[in-house]
Parts: sequence; C-alpha cells; structure tokens
Amino acid sequence: VFRLDKPSHNARIFIYGAKHQLVRTLQAGAMEPGDRTVSWDGLTNRGTMAPKGEYSFEVVARDAKNRPVPATPLRTGVVTGVVFSDKKPLLEVNGEKVPLSQITHVGVVREKTPADERLARPLVSPLPAGPPTGLRSPQGLGRYARALPGPAMHHTL
Repeated sequence: VFRLDKPSHNARIFIYGAKHQLVRTLQAGAMEPGDRTVSWDGLTNRGTMAPKGEYSFEVVARDAKNRPVPATPLRTGVVTGVVFSDKKPLLEVNGEKVPLSQITHVGVVREKTPADERLARPLVSPLPAGPPTGLRSPQGLGRYARALPGPAMHHTL
C-alpha cells in the first residue's frame, strides 16, 4: 500500500529481494492521487516464481512533464492488542508496538470471523479505567496503516 499526493502520468513499482536485488518491475501506468495497493503475482522478471522470503518495493511515479511524484509507502496489519508505555497507548501490530501518532487509519477487519457479530454491536458503557490487563483479542481489533520512513515497504510471502 502506498499513497500518491498528486496524479501520476506513469508509475513503475520495483520489487526487491532481501539483499536488495531487483526481482520484478511492474508497470502501473497513470494513477490518480490517493492510497493504492500493490498487487504482485510472485513472479520474477524471468517469469519464474520467486522463493519465499522478505521482499520490499519502491514506487517511482512521474507526472506528465516527467517530474517525480512522491509516493509514500504505508503498512497495514491486524491490531492484536493495546498496551501502555509511560502512560501512552501503543497498538500491538504484527509483533510491533506502534505509537498512536504513527497510525493514519483504523478500520474493521474485512474477513468474516466468529467475533464479527460481537464487534459490530455498539458499546453501551464506557471502558473501565485502570492498568492494562495484558489480554489480547485472538481475532485482532482492526487494521491499521502507518506511514514508514524511507522508500520501501517490507512484505513477507
């Protein structure tokens, strides 16, 4: 997932292996501003299936005058818990503790789970104040997106 702030006339997505070797180049063409999702079929530029492992991507977008258009990589994941550090809440996402200041969006998990009906019910009373319990929801609390510094987003197949 990445964000374009301006329209691009031409965009290419470069997918790199764990040692930053180019694995695949995708031609994305013209794109409107907004959040975009990278969809990769797992194939290399040679047409063979890439091995399991960590991959990163870089988006290079240009406008009609061939000027660079910034593309900000975003991360998504399932929130599995909320913890407090120095009296500040942190979301636990994919094993990381993420400050709320780095969260740009939280939404409902799209996959159907047994907890869907319970999660969709309105909360009728406020949550009690007190220390964190350390309890976690096995289905997660939602999804998040976080802007990352640097040009690449990591993905594990």
